[in-house]
Amino acid sequence: MKILIYIVLLVFLTPLLYAQEGGKAADKAYKNKAYAKYVEYFKNKNLTKLKTGTLEQLGESYRKIGDEKNTEKTYGVLSARENVDPLNYYYYAQALQRNGDFRGARQYYKMCDDKLKEAANGKSYDDRAEKGWRATFLIEEIKAIGAVEVTPSEPINSEKYDFSPMYYKDGLVFVSNNEKSNLKDRWLGDGYMNLFYAKESDDGTLSDLVPFSDQLNSKYHEGPVTFTKDQDMIFFTRSNYNKGQRGKSKDGTTKLKIYSADKDQESEDWINVEELPFNTSEFDYCHPALSPDERILVFASNKKGGYGRMDLYGCYWNGGQWGKPFNLGPYINTPGDEVFPFIHADGTLYYSSDGGLGLGGLDMFMAVKSTNHPDTTWSYAYNVGAPLNSKNDDFGFILHADEKSGYLSSDRDGGKGEDDIFRFDIPEGFDDVKPLPVLPIDLCIFDKHTSQRIEGAHLTIRRVSAYAHNISVKQKNELGEIEGKTMILTLTPADELSTASKDKYAVQALDSTETNKEGLIKYKLRAGDNYVIEVRKEGYRTTLEYFTMLRERDHLDEYCIGLNNSGLPEWIVSRDEEGMPQVQVNSDLPPIPIAQINPNVEFSKENPFLVGVVLNKEYQKPLPNAKVFVLNRCTGEEEIQTVGKDGRFGFPLECGCEYIVKSRKQRFIADSKVISLLDGNCTSVQMELLMTPGFDRVGEPLYVGGNELTESIKEGDLIELKNIFYDYDKANIRSDASKDLDDLVKVMNMFKSMKIELSSHTDKRGSDSYNEELSDNRAKNAKAYLVSKGIAENRIKAVGYGEYRPKIKCDKCTTYEHQLNRRTEVFVTKFDQADYYQVIYSDNKPTIVD
Repeated sequence: MKILIYIVLLVFLTPLLYAQEGGKAADKAYKNKAYAKYVEYFKNKNLTKLKTGTLEQLGESYRKIGDEKNTEKTYGVLSARENVDPLNYYYYAQALQRNGDFRGARQYYKMCDDKLKEAANGKSYDDRAEKGWRATFLIEEIKAIGAVEVTPSEPINSEKYDFSPMYYKDGLVFVSNNEKSNLKDRWLGDGYMNLFYAKESDDGTLSDLVPFSDQLNSKYHEGPVTFTKDQDMIFFTRSNYNKGQRGKSKDGTTKLKIYSADKDQESEDWINVEELPFNTSEFDYCHPALSPDERILVFASNKKGGYGRMDLYGCYWNGGQWGKPFNLGPYINTPGDEVFPFIHADGTLYYSSDGGLGLGGLDMFMAVKSTNHPDTTWSYAYNVGAPLNSKNDDFGFILHADEKSGYLSSDRDGGKGEDDIFRFDIPEGFDDVKPLPVLPIDLCIFDKHTSQRIEGAHLTIRRVSAYAHNISVKQKNELGEIEGKTMILTLTPADELSTASKDKYAVQALDSTETNKEGLIKYKLRAGDNYVIEVRKEGYRTTLEYFTMLRERDHLDEYCIGLNNSGLPEWIVSRDEEGMPQVQVNSDLPPIPIAQINPNVEFSKENPFLVGVVLNKEYQKPLPNAKVFVLNRCTGEEEIQTVGKDGRFGFPLECGCEYIVKSRKQRFIADSKVISLLDGNCTSVQMELLMTPGFDRVGEPLYVGGNELTESIKEGDLIELKNIFYDYDKANIRSDASKDLDDLVKVMNMFKSMKIELSSHTDKRGSDSYNEELSDNRAKNAKAYLVSKGIAENRIKAVGYGEYRPKIKCDKCTTYEHQLNRRTEVFVTKFDQADYYQVIYSDNKPTIVD
């Protein structure tokens, strides 16, 4: 919205005095939140001459009235100053993004996030800037995948504010200040909001615009509404004003409250207007939305104890009364604003937020429930994508029951006034075009021996019902499971699962297909849902996995399952007659007591244990003399074992504890796993630790940024290339400065999934625009160098940041400091962690599928 009407529509109790011009009058206007008036005092002022505090107030005022051009100007001046509040960078980035400068927005989001993260010193912090930064890389991805037509609803839009529609009878009820009024809202500098109704024809045309209700419209603000199914009861937003009395808070302002009213069946008037019992006079309660079963009312509030400025809350109707409001939690709420909820007939929650991954301003999100239990609230939130969302504010979303049409509010181009109502039509239906939460994913199958992709592997994909979300660890282990990025496989083939077992878990077959020549199947899975993926291939062990689809698409776009050749030794864990643990590694040989594998520790008859093997990942062969460290997080004690020629290790475990397992060997990249025996899980664990050679084919160590690679790379790593420098005023790579790039080539050749952003930086000499162009050329030259060495172009993104992110901050920099600032950095944007997945085999025998 061009104003923050979705946060607070304030009614002030004293008239604003305009008698004075200058400081006192301006300060009073700002104090009274008369933002439209406040900016008038600075129309002709030189921004660079204003104090930082005044600029911050002016920037906030421009934001609150929606003047994006002057918002950008003001925060641009602020951001050039030293030691300002990092959130000024955030607001500047928002303005740049709304005005179409995504590159500039990216830069200032990053600057803000760096500052806030540094100040947090490892603690949780306001991560809106980090999400904004990530969103600027996903602009092309956050969009619908089918045809969506968005058109302004011209008959009802005015030159003022028209927003937040809701279905009612054969038309729409919406909010507008399109009528002339002698009373003015100080924040807006314009008339108050009222409710209006327009009739909708079969072709979607709106007409016959009239005030909705004389009983509900007051001389102050009325806002968004929702209705019961029979439409005989309404919940609506209003300024704290009832029965001719206006309430006020301790700071002298009138907040928003939620009211209900009943429809008189004879007169069709709205009667029995009452405020809901959880309202208070000190905070805002607004934007009600009712669930399909009418058991939950969702609303927005800035009450204390939330995650941000405005949060979404829920409230249960129980025993003939409304219960205590509860926060919908961190999966929905952010440090920003969550507002304008709408609950579709299928139970999906739609709302707007400026704190998630968005295109700019308020974006509309959808959230689904993790289970179908009626008391479950919403957990998995996703951007509904463009063109429903734009770089402007988008909110007030409603969707028809058939999911083929709906309405939204926006201040995007194409409207008639400030905020306008737009209709959207989706011939294919919303489920078929929404980018989320049905997420695309590549399922890949590979040979664990050779790491080669497998063509013709047969996959059967089954969705596990909501009931299975609450099954026990033991039951999940019957199916196999994946937790986070630790893959746990069981080798019980599907035909050995009893029919009763399948029915118990309500496993629903979805599809059955085979991998292509790249070993891939392109598929779509619903975020947060659980799946069982069965993989069969002649000559390989049948694998059955329990898999939870992740909640955010940028966390996982390829999921790989490794198959073991049926000729590999089988590991069967059991206990001897006395109850002591043992393992049989080959059917032709007797079991080996685990105490023999590691004689330096004591194993018991009752407690679980860990047994595993350290392997060279490239060749799937045991790695002798590697050290295995097991850290008990309960006691802080650490056990160490040096493995023999067979690479095997064993350790006792304790129920109710967690363990960190690490393998280390000189010239190999370490592997680490986590074992959790919490929440009733008290089973023994088998494990493979996969170590990658830390050297190339001719035996040279792998380096990144001048440091020998000893730990696995992960997404989000930032690596400074220490040995790549540029001469002053030049973009070409010096002959003495390409070593780090050559090292990077080796690493990217070894890890084919690795994608990077090459960011180049200049010193502060020269103009901003010149340095930006120079750094851009430097990044492009570094990218060209990597491409010339055989790295695919689509794995590298080149970005120039100019002088805006110096490594050394100095007023009078030395030649050496200038040279340090002329640098290139590598940001790892993608790295497939499948190479480091933990694999656990259950107590069952492998099978060969003929």
